[in-house]
Amino acid sequence: MKLDVVKLVAEGFYKEALCFYSQLFSASLHPQKFTFPPLLKACAKLYYSLQGRMLHTQIVKMGFLADVYSATALGDMYMKLHLIDEALKVFDEMPNRNLASMNAAVSGFSKNGYFREALWVVKNGGFEGFRPNTVTIASLLPACESVGHGMMMHSWAIKLGVEKDVFVATSILTAYMNCKELVLAEKVFREMPNKNVVTYNAFISGILRNGVPRLVLDVFMRMMIVLGEKPNSLTLQVPG
Repeated sequence: MKLDVVKLVAEGFYKEALCFYSQLFSASLHPQKFTFPPLLKACAKLYYSLQGRMLHTQIVKMGFLADVYSATALGDMYMKLHLIDEALKVFDEMPNRNLASMNAAVSGFSKNGYFREALWVVKNGGFEGFRPNTVTIASLLPACESVGHGMMMHSWAIKLGVEKDVFVATSILTAYMNCKELVLAEKVFREMPNKNVVTYNAFISGILRNGVPRLVLDVFMRMMIVLGEKPNSLTLQVPG
């Protein structure tokens, strides 16, 4: 069952995966714990909250809530369905946590605009024994509500030694652009040892949103010629 469900979800056949599982469950073929994470992902993709809650009930009945992968996928599904209270309850009651589960909680709160809650998870909510990584920092940055929050995350990234990571640095740059701090954003961009197309897209988009279109062509040409980066479809859409 697991392999069939995983394959269907991986190929984007979310409804088919849920239907397949339902048929097998009706035939009294009980799933393994590893069957649930892809099914929960399918519910999140389809915004099927009712089916997600039904899977939650089955996970509890089968005793799989103690499995960190099933519990993490369950909390992540609720976050993506914007059911924050349910997600918080799952993460709060998890008997076992790992760095991935904590990052899922941080990312979920951040994407739903709850910066303070995301920060609380990092500081007080169970990161004991885990060292926050690039995913943790980059997940917090999109929810920064002020330049002060952005600077705090930037300082934290420096302390952790991950400020030069392209994923983290691009997120820091974006946070500064969102707060209209072009000088700080440009400094981060200039000091990045490695840049990719996503970095350039973020910088170009930020320049335009902050009303400095004259810099776009220079950055665009630098991407193509100096660093050898090729634009993608998103880059070409930005200047227009």
